[in-house]
Amino acid sequence: MKKMMISALLLVFVIQVFGGGMVHNTNHSAEFIGTMNRNASIEIDAAYFNPAAVAGLGQGLHLYLSNQTIYQTRTVTADFPTYNDDTFKGTTFVPAFPNLHVAFVTGKMAFSGSFQPIGGGGSAEFPDGLPAFEKTFAGFAEGLPASSLGAPAALGAINGYAVDAAFNGSSTYLGFQGNFSYAISDMIQTGFGVRYISAKNTYEGGLENIVLYTESGVDLDATMSALLSDKFVEAEKTGTAMVYVGSLNLNLSEALNVSLRYETMGALEMTNSTTTDDVNMFPDGAVSNADIPAQAVLGIGWQQGLTRVEVSVDYWFNTAVNWDGDEDKVDNNFTVGVGGEYGLSESLVISGGYLYGATGATDEYQSDMNYSLSSYTIAFGGKYILSDKKHVSFGLYNTFYQDGQNYAPIPKNQEYYSKTSTGFALGYSHSF
Repeated sequence: MKKMMISALLLVFVIQVFGGGMVHNTNHSAEFIGTMNRNASIEIDAAYFNPAAVAGLGQGLHLYLSNQTIYQTRTVTADFPTYNDDTFKGTTFVPAFPNLHVAFVTGKMAFSGSFQPIGGGGSAEFPDGLPAFEKTFAGFAEGLPASSLGAPAALGAINGYAVDAAFNGSSTYLGFQGNFSYAISDMIQTGFGVRYISAKNTYEGGLENIVLYTESGVDLDATMSALLSDKFVEAEKTGTAMVYVGSLNLNLSEALNVSLRYETMGALEMTNSTTTDDVNMFPDGAVSNADIPAQAVLGIGWQQGLTRVEVSVDYWFNTAVNWDGDEDKVDNNFTVGVGGEYGLSESLVISGGYLYGATGATDEYQSDMNYSLSSYTIAFGGKYILSDKKHVSFGLYNTFYQDGQNYAPIPKNQEYYSKTSTGFALGYSHSF
């Protein structure tokens, strides 16, 4: 019974602040935010998107820095008939989501590195909890005899409840990547990289002031049943993983380039570090599996002057990971998009793009604590060219999510999930 009452706090998901893979973020430059398509990048953000192409940047040092501000809402609507309120809302606000890319090109060789929140990057606050917080109490309110909780039989059946429930969960997967690139010829460039991932999820919340209302008019609380005592959880999960990145860039003509990138699966074990755990849901030192899926990427870019068009495809191999059984409830997922830039003048370029993402989550995977939705994103942006060695860029986007639902053989257990997301980015690029 205790575990049922607090099971909502056993969250193992990554709070994604941008649609991409079920674990990955792909928003790693302001140029991406302005076009949604950078897999064939031949600029400095290629250090992440197309590492092989870094060998063609031009001799010397190249530096790029951007930051994004992201806002999301999450809404869960539940059919269970005795909830006090059937709608539960949460928000995520990320004021700082930085991306750093640096490269040094000498001869046919290039050394590059990048830093990005490769997964997560924010926190989700649910000030009124989630359905799983209240479902046990709502179930009691369907007429459970108070005596079954150890209260006097004279109190009769339970017909209502009150509880103060709140939860805050955060997730940050930091990626530190280093690459070596080599220009075999003007046409063929190759790259190899290693990404070290440091992952941390935190969980803090609880249930307070639990009261059950009875037919007799006498409230049932913790003084009558220890099951109704306050319960809290404060814990974190941490782990590290290594991912290897291989890339190939083909300059098929002066205008057209094609890029391929493959990232290996990263084996990730998360270890609990628990401060408070009233119901033994986060045993200190316990280990769970949260592998980073392998990824295959295609990019096609065509450019004439300041006009550029890009097409991208990303594919994630979710079914090959170890997620402690949840991998059996998902399919592989993908994104596909098209974007472009157009030069209004020698110094001002505008951009736009579209990206569709198909989730790998089945209804069996979805829950109020962890859901993934298919989406499409519209983006707008641009850059101001300060000189042939530096520019500033910006981008903004809005993502439209398809509603989702859980698998519920019993109709009253049906839940519906929705989400909104919008963001803005600024970037600066400088070659020395």
